[in-house]
Amino acid sequence: MKTMSKSVEIVERSIPAWMRKCCLARFGTGGLTSQGYWVVQHAAQQVAEIHGEDRMWYDHVGKALLPNGQWAFISEPYTDDRPEACPRWRQFVKFAAVMGLRPEWSAPGSHHPNTVRFTLYPPDGHPFLHIEWLKSERAKCKNLNN
Repeated sequence: MKTMSKSVEIVERSIPAWMRKCCLARFGTGGLTSQGYWVVQHAAQQVAEIHGEDRMWYDHVGKALLPNGQWAFISEPYTDDRPEACPRWRQFVKFAAVMGLRPEWSAPGSHHPNTVRFTLYPPDGHPFLHIEWLKSERAKCKNLNN
């Protein structure tokens, strides 16, 4: 699995606009604020509930500017496991699958030697920026809750 260079600067506690829009389209705000951090946390909780798990992977979040000018979403949770054996990684992969995003990991993270870096990339073309896609994804989300 490809890993992002540790030299990439991370903007902590800042969520890429595409990630916020994607989470809002799938799960709304859950009655919370529409700020990016809380929207992603709400989406992570919703996905965890679908799979009967907690949202332990969501920690030390931010974004990193890629060479192509896009922003990647970063989360660096604590773990003592190798990333591929880490329960948090398995949770993160499930989140990425539900959200339609591409995940990757690298170890250790830059936040602390006992963290691992989880990265999400948007699909090509940012389909969730289009209003028709947003409407169809919201309808899918409502169907999951019924």
